Amino acid sequence: MEVKSCRINFDFEDCLFKNTANYRVVNKVKRFEYIYFFFDTTLPLFAQNFYSAEYLKYLQEILQKEIKLKCEGPYENFWGDLSCLEQARRRNSKVVLAKWLLENNLNDIPLYLNEIKGISLDEGQYYYRPEFGFSGIRNRVVDHNQASTIDVPGVITPYLDIHTNYGITFYGNEYYICENIIDNGVFVGGRILGEETEYFTKKEIKEVIVYVKSFLNSDFGQFDSFTYQVDGKLYWNRISEVNFRKTMASFIRCLNTTFGPGKWKVEKSKNKEAIKDLVLRLNNQYGKVVLTSPENHSHLSYYILD
Repeated sequence: MEVKSCRINFDFEDCLFKNTANYRVVNKVKRFEYIYFFFDTTLPLFAQNFYSAEYLKYLQEILQKEIKLKCEGPYENFWGDLSCLEQARRRNSKVVLAKWLLENNLNDIPLYLNEIKGISLDEGQYYYRPEFGFSGIRNRVVDHNQASTIDVPGVITPYLDIHTNYGITFYGNEYYICENIIDNGVFVGGRILGEETEYFTKKEIKEVIVYVKSFLNSDFGQFDSFTYQVDGKLYWNRISEVNFRKTMASFIRCLNTTFGPGKWKVEKSKNKEAIKDLVLRLNNQYGKVVLTSPENHSHLSYYILD
């Protein structure tokens, strides 16, 4: 029997949006599929990119494991399960979540459902998130006039002064917190924190996890949360999004477990340096660094150890 490989299906949310498990966005997959190497997995990566011998050797040295690739044959989806599309759509829909939050009085900020074109809002700025999306892609700031022209289902909230973003992943009675670094609404890195923050306690987090477990009907999942400022005072929006799939926080957790505490960063790059030169430059710049992205990649990423 032929050994399966794993495809990093970063087009998971696109499949949910298109309502088909067979939709493919290869360029989106190519951008970050290399993160698969850092998970504790044994199956080969179903590779969409070419990886140099130098990069693969570097990975084998730092991860102390064989790096296996396949380019054809059977594979399973690694990022998100599409075996039951209807269930996946419900669990990951921002619209379904917003309705549930409103029905259960669990929304901490106003939520407006943009299910049909022509929504009417009071004057001001708002933040639009499409029903299905990944790492802030396609999220955008709109004014009240622009909001009425959006024809893609989603959720609109007041445009807030965000202080800190968090991703909280739970599995059974355990959980971990990732502080997400957001730039212009797009995820660009993060770090793993302890079991609570200075803004909310372990007890408060566990109370929210009970709610999210109820929404997902599952003991495993992830939700996004953030603090925001109004007139110099901080407030906590407990649940902004829910994800039933792997997340970038799960990747950062792997880095934290393998290499120790640190911060993962990603940035656009036109760098053409060889792996050894790139690692040397990053170490000189930041101290001890683990390079995560391949050379000659559109986005340079690396893990800066504390």
